[in-house]
Amino acid sequence: MPPIATPEGTTDPGSATVRDLCDHWQVSEDTVRAILARHGIAPIGVGRQRYRWVEIWMIEKEAWLPAWEWPAHREPLLRPTDLPARDPRGRSDRTFRRLLASGAIPSILLSPGVRRVRASVFERVVGNV
Repeated sequence: MPPIATPEGTTDPGSATVRDLCDHWQVSEDTVRAILARHGIAPIGVGRQRYRWVEIWMIEKEAWLPAWEWPAHREPLLRPTDLPARDPRGRSDRTFRRLLASGAIPSILLSPGVRRVRASVFERVVGNV
């Protein structure tokens, strides 16, 4: 959804549906709802449930983003199993699990057992770990 102009003249990154969040986090609808509930994120408006991107990014530990970063932060996050296919050195799943556990690759813990990596971050750090 494109940014929405607010009466104060600022812009808002918009909102996402549960289906959008399923694609973004690469999880099921039940998992999306559980993550939102765990973090106390309520839908906005009436009708079809939508959630503010600003609140979604707070779950992902990205509280304040400039507007030029919004598109990249709406892209699907990577699962740990996606990382070896993007590694120019061809390292294994196990190596990436260790790198994530040690914090060598910054990751997002959405809930216990659900860890994701922002693609733009992975691309910047993969050559240095």
